[in-house]
Amino acid sequence: EAPQRWGNAHPNIVPYQTFATADGHLNVAVANDSLWRTFCQAVGEPAWAEDPAYATNAARTANRERLVPLLAARFATLPTAAWLTRLGAAGLPCGPVNTVAQALADPSVRHLGMLREVEHPTLGPIPLLGVPFTLGGSPPEIRRPPPRLGEHTGEILGEVLGIPPEEVEALRREAVL
Repeated sequence: EAPQRWGNAHPNIVPYQTFATADGHLNVAVANDSLWRTFCQAVGEPAWAEDPAYATNAARTANRERLVPLLAARFATLPTAAWLTRLGAAGLPCGPVNTVAQALADPSVRHLGMLREVEHPTLGPIPLLGVPFTLGGSPPEIRRPPPRLGEHTGEILGEVLGIPPEEVEALRREAVL
């Protein structure tokens, strides 16, 4: 039997997904029954840990459609930062869903060199994401800025698509390009 789609939730571990909070979204990863018991204490629902419908991952998976709405309602009561503090203090795997601005402002992004500034010919200095990996002793670099609008159109039409240069020029004269 083909597995059912569960959006961003794990098909065989519950809860292991994203939930809306009072002001954003949060990912939780309660990957085993021991974490589940800790999780229940941290979210202020200790009875869930003993409920036979939720006490084991197999039971939680079988009762996902009942449990997930309860969890969603609980997470909606507090802001993301409060949940991160609460769950993090209990040693539970969790993390925020950041906006692009929040992700770029994260200190680890700068520490890892993931935000680079590149000189663009028309825009001046622009921020770009760095290369997310390194290979041995050769640190990756950004050698040039993103292309300007249409900068490589002629090359793509000619070299990649095989359109003869006279046809490309005709397209330019006719203001198609």
